[in-house]
Formats: sequence, structure tokens, C-alpha cells
Amino acid sequence: MVCSGGTPVSRDCIAHPSSGTDPLAIISDIHGNLEALTAVLSQIESLGIKRIVCLGDIVGYGPNPVQCIHLLADCETTVTGDWDAAAISTDDPCWSPFLLEQLHWVRHEIANDQSAQQIMKSGCLAKLTDDIAYFHAMPHNFSDWIFPEDLYDPKKLDRIIEESASLAFCGHNHLTGVHFETSRQSNATQWNYKSFIEAGDD
Repeated sequence: MVCSGGTPVSRDCIAHPSSGTDPLAIISDIHGNLEALTAVLSQIESLGIKRIVCLGDIVGYGPNPVQCIHLLADCETTVTGDWDAAAISTDDPCWSPFLLEQLHWVRHEIANDQSAQQIMKSGCLAKLTDDIAYFHAMPHNFSDWIFPEDLYDPKKLDRIIEESASLAFCGHNHLTGVHFETSRQSNATQWNYKSFIEAGDD
């Protein structure tokens, strides 16, 4: 997550679903892990949360891509991740042989399920509503993403806000934390990073 003050918002190539006041769950990077997804959805349901935004990468690595796709069919918004885009493409990305082997297997798994393919194709590059942005890696592409050490690169974090919104949620890096603006001067913005739970924590 990246948050800043009132910065102008670029709305190019961003979907604008209707906003709501109900609580919202944000999930990301399921990667075909059906057991984990089922547990998370159960927890979301137990909290009475009806609205879910998925930040992408439903498939990849895990053994149950099709089942995960169908479980997320009713998400309020599904953002397309790099794995999702590759899975519904006929072109191979510049990945390692190991990842390409995984990708070809995922494509084979969803090849005979037209419904799963349509769900994947219905994803958007990003979502913007109420000056809050949701995207997978960066606002407009998969070639770069956000890491904790990016607090040492304030121009990059400034660019994210300029290209999306003053509050932005993203996936891809498998980290749970927030970059937040601590001060703004005429020529530079100061940022800090706070880590939340890591994968596997209770």
C-alpha cells in the first residue's frame, strides 16, 4: 500500500466501478492455492464483508487455478496480474524455463473451461474509486513493482501516486506493508515503510 496527501490523479486506463460504504476486503496473489484462498474467503465471510477486490495473480505455481478462478468470479473487481495476463495470452513472456513450464500447465488447465477464461478476460488493469487506486504491480504495467527499499527511491513512490491516487493498494511482491508519506518539501517527498504480517504468521 502507498499513501500520500492530496495529489492529482491520473485516470488513464483505469476502471471506475461504483463506490460503496460497506467494508471492503482486498486480496492478492492467490497463485492457485485453493486451501489458502478458501480459508481467507471463510474469514472474510465470518467478518460479514461482502465486497472483495482481487489485486491479481489468481493463477500460477499452485495446483488449483481453475477452482480459484471460479471462487473469485463474484469479486467486485478483479485486477489482472502478470500471471493472469500470461495465462490468457498465446505469447510467452520472457520468463525462465521453469516458469514457462508452469505457465504452459496453467494454460492447459484452463483451456477447456470457457467460463474460467471469460472470468480471467474480464479483469481490468486497475481500479480507481474515491481517490483510491487498486492495481497489481505498478499502475500501468507489470514490468516494475514496489518493494520496501523503494522508500530510498522517493521519485518512484511519487510517480506511483501521480499515476494512480493518493491511496494505492498493490500486490505482486508478496509483502504486507505500507509506504507512507512523512513529509513533503518543495523538491522532495520523504517516505517511510511499515511491515505488517508476513506470510505464514498467525
